[in-house]
Amino acid sequence: MARSAQSRRSKPRSRRKTAPVRSGGGLWSWILILGVVAGGIAAYERRDQLPREIASLLPAPERTDRVGEKPKRQAAERTTPKPPKPVQKSTDVARRSERPIPKPLARPDDITTAAVTPPAPIPAVPVGKPGATVEKASLPQGGLTGKGHSGRFYFCGTSGLDSCVARGDTFWYHKSRVTLADIVAPATEGARCQQERDLGFAAQVRLRELLNAGSFELAAAGEGSHRIVSRNGKSLGAVLVAEGLARPRGSAARSWCP
Repeated sequence: MARSAQSRRSKPRSRRKTAPVRSGGGLWSWILILGVVAGGIAAYERRDQLPREIASLLPAPERTDRVGEKPKRQAAERTTPKPPKPVQKSTDVARRSERPIPKPLARPDDITTAAVTPPAPIPAVPVGKPGATVEKASLPQGGLTGKGHSGRFYFCGTSGLDSCVARGDTFWYHKSRVTLADIVAPATEGARCQQERDLGFAAQVRLRELLNAGSFELAAAGEGSHRIVSRNGKSLGAVLVAEGLARPRGSAARSWCP
């Protein structure tokens, strides 16, 4: 009776212990399922990086074999011989070959020399008569005189004091001053009015034109640099007086201003 009572009392205890065991096994199964699902989701999200991570987990020989495949291919490509390119003949060589070969020069025996002709005789220069004399410009101690004077005249200040016209009645010739002895021209420097200055400049331009027109004669008139300048017997000063650009020297003094 005592054993039966104990068995009856022990049975409820065994039933109470089995319930917690069963509930614990079901919880682990759910945790495993959730872990698998979470791992699948994580693997799906990192599907691009999984091959690299798996390759890093593999043993070293397998990785070296896979990495070394590319250098082996490159070495194989380098060792394969390539056919040589055909050599093309340059255009310069082709052009040189097409040029005609020059003929050899003739021997000295075959060269004919032209006959040397004597030069034509030089004509004799006619000699003037002993009595004939040629008048030339002279430069005596007293100054310039004579015929055959000529030159290219400019305005003084641009060419120096040689072959230049200083004013309407004065010019320089062979670095010597020549003053027209028969006229007086208006002044350009120190003129009293604008009209006198304009007439003086016009007389200066006109005298330059007359001197450049051809050869002229110089005749002494008084002392110093005074000369009578003429061409074909006509005084150049008289031409200026006739054109109203000068006045006869020695005439009554009058002003050029109005």
